[in-house]
Amino acid sequence: MYVGAGTVLFLLSLLVRPILKIIMLPFNLITLGVGITVVNALVLFMLTKLIPFVLVNPYHFPGFSYNGFNIPALSFGIIPTYLIVGTILSVISSVLLWL
Repeated sequence: MYVGAGTVLFLLSLLVRPILKIIMLPFNLITLGVGITVVNALVLFMLTKLIPFVLVNPYHFPGFSYNGFNIPALSFGIIPTYLIVGTILSVISSVLLWL
């Protein structure tokens, strides 16, 4: 099941991602490379539409407090969550390619 999702993600990254990079090239140049995050989020969105058991849910962090150290509560909608997960996947794949 997960091998199939990984295979579909590999195929999307191999076939669709270069096409999206070319389409998004002007936006990527204007944002100095930050636009690649949108491409990664689009590939992840396509994966969730093709494979029904791969889910990306909105994220809510309830906050944290310890000895005067406070981290406030955070809530992200579905689009920022896709962008964050796409960025994390991009960093992981970059590190693995670097190794």
